[in-house]
Amino acid sequence: MPGHGDILPDSRPREVRGAVWRAGQGWWRPIFCANCGRPGGLVPQRACTFAFWLCDPCWETHGAIAATMAVPDEQFWAELAADPSSGA
Repeated sequence: MPGHGDILPDSRPREVRGAVWRAGQGWWRPIFCANCGRPGGLVPQRACTFAFWLCDPCWETHGAIAATMAVPDEQFWAELAADPSSGA
C-alpha cells in the first residue's frame, strides 16, 4: 500500500472460528503465527483491532522485528499467571 510503510500482517484470521467466551470478558478469538500459522493463543475480540505474533521457532529463525518488543512465551505466561488481575 502506498504511503503505509512498516505494516505487519495481522495474526487474527479473517473468519472467526474457535472463539472462546470468557465470563465477564466477552468473546476471545484465536491468533496464529504470522509466518507459519501455528496457533498462538487468544485476544479479546471486542477490544483488539490488530495482533501480530510470531511463534518461538519462527522468531528464532527470523529474529526480532525492528522497533518492537519481544517477550518469550514462557516469560509472558509466567508474568500473566503472577498478575492477580489477569484472571489466569
